[in-house]
Amino acid sequence: MTAAYLFLWATSLGGPALASEVEVLVPVFQSTDINTDVAAEELRLAIEAAVVQRDGITVARIAEIPAVGDLAAVDYADSCPPGEYVGCAFVLGEAGRVSLAVAGVVSPGDDGRILAEIHVVDIPQTADLLSFVGDYDPAVDQESLARTVAAVVLAAAQGKVKAGGDIRAAAPVLDAGAAEKQVAARQLDQLSKEIGGSSDVGDKNLGEFVREKYSMDDMASDMQTDGSKPWERVGMTPQEYLRYKNSRMNLYEWRMRQLGRKGQVLVRGVVGYGRGATDGAYYGRQVRSATNVQDIVETTAWHSMVDGNAPRVGLEVGYGLLPELELGLQCGLSSGRYTVDIDTLTEDQYSNPVEPDELSNRSIWYGAQALYAPFPVFPARPVVGMSFSSLRGRGVDQFYVVPDDFPTFQTPTMARLGVILGGEARISESVDFFLHMPLHFVVGGQASDEAHQGANLLEATKSAEPLSSSYAGVQLGIQVRFLGSELDDRPSAFDEDP
Repeated sequence: MTAAYLFLWATSLGGPALASEVEVLVPVFQSTDINTDVAAEELRLAIEAAVVQRDGITVARIAEIPAVGDLAAVDYADSCPPGEYVGCAFVLGEAGRVSLAVAGVVSPGDDGRILAEIHVVDIPQTADLLSFVGDYDPAVDQESLARTVAAVVLAAAQGKVKAGGDIRAAAPVLDAGAAEKQVAARQLDQLSKEIGGSSDVGDKNLGEFVREKYSMDDMASDMQTDGSKPWERVGMTPQEYLRYKNSRMNLYEWRMRQLGRKGQVLVRGVVGYGRGATDGAYYGRQVRSATNVQDIVETTAWHSMVDGNAPRVGLEVGYGLLPELELGLQCGLSSGRYTVDIDTLTEDQYSNPVEPDELSNRSIWYGAQALYAPFPVFPARPVVGMSFSSLRGRGVDQFYVVPDDFPTFQTPTMARLGVILGGEARISESVDFFLHMPLHFVVGGQASDEAHQGANLLEATKSAEPLSSSYAGVQLGIQVRFLGSELDDRPSAFDEDP
């Protein structure tokens, strides 16, 4: 078949201009081979330009069509599944409230020619009016074919084509053998199969489209096809493509999820419980002279952090350097107990034991951390990380009146290197739940101190309890994401939009 014969037939359909203009949409044409991707877009533009020149017809640009669900119209068109271009054209046409839509797909032909299958869809009647195949030379016949399609669209707009029409019935010069390979007039039942039924189309604003689960068998079948594979067209590995197809996300959302933490500010509110050097103790003894109680014979004292189990609260702020990696700061507060045991003795005299004072204590921590969360597109992800923090207790003089002549010490500190294991789960687009299990190892600091002055008269004095070298706990909370990176280019590929 030549485009010239088709043009002669199509122009015979011409008639007087319409009383009111009919709006027509020409969405993105599909290509069955990567070598005809450019030809598909050039043909679409040529048809769009030819339709514009027809009296009584206006063209709706794809950029002006309202979003389909949560997906921009241009992205929905670009991500239409292979072979379902008629159904996608209908959905886009209904979203834009146009009268007609022109859908098409191109394939490589013989000797450098192109085989183009064109469909004219009546949007209000939910019908595929007619379809035909044009075999053309893109360097010679493209403009002629575009004018032919424009003439057919005008005839459809004037009501000269009935639903289910096929141009082959009125143009016997067509190559029926080639046409039979690719053309089947798509009635309403076929259109329903492609887009989940006309009732589902009515709910398009919900962004819900019916599709089957993509399986390993489907992938194996796609691997046997000629031309580019679907995962190659979207720049994915087969395994990633399998996850994407079954994720119920459109391509744009998948690409945005792949950006993960990159460029994001993450704020976490932390509550938890665990073991740590959260308690404290001060011990002091003083011996005075039996002949002159004003004279101090001996003084010994020490203070120390003490291991304990305690609740904790905290705040963490991070910035995403990579989709999986963030660096940030942390701070928090742990509660605990503080024991004060002070007594003054007289030389060579017996003294009754004193009861230590039990006080509430608190310790603060602050430091830096790095978290790595792979698989950013997954709704639930593992998390590993490292931290370096300082735990700071309180000196006894900060909340207790120490008798004169008893020494006080600097605030106790502990430097810790931490390993973090855990996970996080997406609650919404910007909120996650997280669970972290930090394990801290003591690497420095001054957790205790002591002082002694005078004779060695005191016997059986109490010593500070040894501290552990590692501590474990659990922390959980809500993680909120702000800002984030943007895609350099909106995705454009023939792939499925759930």
